[in-house]
This record gives sequence, C-alpha cells and structure tokens, in this order.
Amino acid sequence: MATTQAITARLDERAQALEAWAQQHGVVLRQLDDGQQWLVFAALRVRSALGALPALMRLLAYLLAHCGMGLSGPVIAALTGVSDRAIRTTKALTPHELLLSVRTPPRGRGKPKLGPEHAGAVAKFLIEHRDIQVSDILSFVRDELHVELDRKTLRVYIARYGLGCLRADTLVDAPLFSEARTSAAHFS
Repeated sequence: MATTQAITARLDERAQALEAWAQQHGVVLRQLDDGQQWLVFAALRVRSALGALPALMRLLAYLLAHCGMGLSGPVIAALTGVSDRAIRTTKALTPHELLLSVRTPPRGRGKPKLGPEHAGAVAKFLIEHRDIQVSDILSFVRDELHVELDRKTLRVYIARYGLGCLRADTLVDAPLFSEARTSAAHFS
C-alpha cells in the first residue's frame, strides 16, 4: 500500500512540475510520449541539482541529445536554458570535443564598445573642452567610459553620430577626420 501511495505522489509531482515547466517555456506536453515526459522530469531534477553552471548544462544537453529518446532540439533548449542553435552545435560534437569544450573556460563577454548611449557624454566632453587633442578624447573615453579604442574607431564613431560638427573649428582638418597624416608629435 505504501508503494502505491509513493507512486501516486511521484506521478502527481511529475505532472505538476511538467505542467509548470511547459507553461513557462511554451512546450506542448501532448507532443511528448510518456517516456520522454519522464526524461524531461528527470532532466529538470538534475538541472535543479546542478545549478546554473554552463559547463554542466552543456553536458546535460549533450546527454539529452544523444540518449536515444527522440527529444527535439527546442525541448532540450528549453530544459537547459540555451538556444536551439546551441543544442544543434552541441549535438554535432564528438565526445572528445565536448570534453574539451567543457574544460575550456568560457570566452566571456566581448570587449566593451562605444555605443549610442555614450554619444551624449562624448558630445558634452567635446563642447566643454574646445582646445584638446585627439589623444585627450581617447583618454576620456578610456578613463570615463571604460572603452578602449583607436583613432580610426573614434573617427568612425564621431562621424556615425554626427559629433564632428561640435569641433568643426579645430578637428575637421585633423587626421582624425581626414585622410591626411601628420606627425605623431602633433597628436601625442
């Protein structure tokens, strides 16, 4: 009798967990057979035990993709919290390649870039400091906005956001805004 109660409790727990997960991720449970639903439930339990470690999520995705139960890429993606494309990439790996990808630390975020949200700060700096050189602008961007860039990238940024007009009197003919080159002593 205790075994029947345990089975019923486990079935209820599975039904509730799967229903909550399916609603959250937009998965139709009717498309999964009973074995796939148990596998999804087990993967949810494993995921909660593993936490949010990307390397272990990649391993879980690989195991789900190769377990032979026919889980689709979008279902595995919803289980592991990654894109369907990442699942296809992971599925194509050999076991050795997977091991190397798990061992290798993630590349992390890319370098910070100067974006449209910085245009106001750069414009204010250009207006407030009329007699500065390009190296001073680069220093401001590096120190205040925490973005490392070179002269050409600064030139493209200034042109893209129309900030050249703010310094037309002194910078239009400077190498930053024209193709002409001058000595390094002028801009250092």
